[in-house]
Amino acid sequence: PSPLRTHHVVLVTDGMAPDALRLPGLIPDMKEMNIVLNVILLVSSADTSLFYGQKYHQAIEKTCKATGGEFMRVIREKDFEVKFLAAAARLCLPAPPTKP
Repeated sequence: PSPLRTHHVVLVTDGMAPDALRLPGLIPDMKEMNIVLNVILLVSSADTSLFYGQKYHQAIEKTCKATGGEFMRVIREKDFEVKFLAAAARLCLPAPPTKP
């Protein structure tokens, strides 16, 4: 358990699940539970998800930013390794409270 009671989640995804649109609705609960979401989005240079998945990617990115996390896109295997290790080693603090 974290001494700061912060929960750091690293999600690796292709970002193509329609359920991604539900993520922004979870932001208040994630903030209350001090969950920091980092996402590594896997794409390829020929990936059509860059066009068809844009609304899903935006929902994921919004959730990452709102929880104090990072949203990262990777194309190459080497980039994935670097981003994953950086995300795993990242010191996280919960996102600041939402202003009314």
